[in-house]
Amino acid sequence: MSEVTDEFDALILKSVKSLKDMTAFEIKRLKELLDIEYQKAIERKDSGRAICIAFTKAGIETDTNTRGLVLIVDDNEGLCETLSLILNKKGYTTTVANNGAKAISLVTVKPFDLILMDIKMPIMDGVEVHRRIKEIRSDAAVVMMTGFSVEELVQKALSEGALGILYKPLDIDKIIAFIEKDD
Repeated sequence: MSEVTDEFDALILKSVKSLKDMTAFEIKRLKELLDIEYQKAIERKDSGRAICIAFTKAGIETDTNTRGLVLIVDDNEGLCETLSLILNKKGYTTTVANNGAKAISLVTVKPFDLILMDIKMPIMDGVEVHRRIKEIRSDAAVVMMTGFSVEELVQKALSEGALGILYKPLDIDKIIAFIEKDD
């Protein structure tokens, strides 16, 4: 079997278990592989397989009409709600955590495409949460947010792999531009 077929089979198997457990990148790649397999089926005149693939892709399109899964972590509930509403309108699926412990718990069960995290939170600061999340999902993409002058924490977060820092008050256009530069 070819590498593409092996990758296709693995992604199909994962999607059958649950599309919600797949990252946006995996879903995008699965759609690409479905297109390739569909073309192969057409060339072989295997209409049964072509129809199955077409229905599979249509189901995936319906279930994954999102640009990505974003976790918003901040102890300011109003900020979380507002940011969540804005990102939802832009086509992202969002989940909110108002503390570090909840964020860590959520990351253990969902592969978020991006995590927007406040640096300064009670009990556990965002840098510590970031560190623990990286232990669970080393590929987690985390962007820190802060409204305080906490340069030591900012530098620590960046040195530990945070993708960037967004300063409060948040500029929504900058957030969207930052998120979409990787889309």
